[in-house]
Amino acid sequence: MNIASNVSVAEYSIVGATDGSEKAGSIGQGSSIGSFCHIAQSVVLGEHVHVDNYVRVGAGSVVGDRTRLLFNATIDQRAKIGMDCIISGNIPNDVVIGDFVSYQGNVAHSHRNPEIPWDEYWEPSPIIHDQCVIGVDALLIGPVEIGPRSYIGAREVVRHNIPADSVFYKGEITPLKMWRGIIQVRTRERMAIV
Repeated sequence: MNIASNVSVAEYSIVGATDGSEKAGSIGQGSSIGSFCHIAQSVVLGEHVHVDNYVRVGAGSVVGDRTRLLFNATIDQRAKIGMDCIISGNIPNDVVIGDFVSYQGNVAHSHRNPEIPWDEYWEPSPIIHDQCVIGVDALLIGPVEIGPRSYIGAREVVRHNIPADSVFYKGEITPLKMWRGIIQVRTRERMAIV
């Protein structure tokens, strides 16, 4: 694993854990890894990524510049996370998350055929486009797609695609413009990022 010279790694973390991949991962300049983290050898963390304590990042995952992985987040294999995101909760295999996303939810594969062995089963994963907010404990089930600038309320269960510029709250989809002044889309300027 290629680690930039000014990366900080706190005590009791494993960085570059063998994952069976032939690819070498990397950690970009200015990034920090908290305590008790597990980062696989083929992971790519961009510049100024902050990994909080007890975070796991699985093989082949990519995390964009200035993203924050919050306490106890679990990123499974081959997940793609964009720049300037705030990530909590679990991100299973192959999930794709765009830039400026706030994610505090959970994802469950639908597992429509229970007879397929667990390790052999694969299905498409959710895609969360740029500038979305996934509320605390929201559950995305199966290969759903969340359109750009959409908001999923806390504890909502999403089983179908959500269009761009929408709010999914209390089981209903409404246009984001109806929430003007209540919900704001994340941008670099609002975040005052370094």
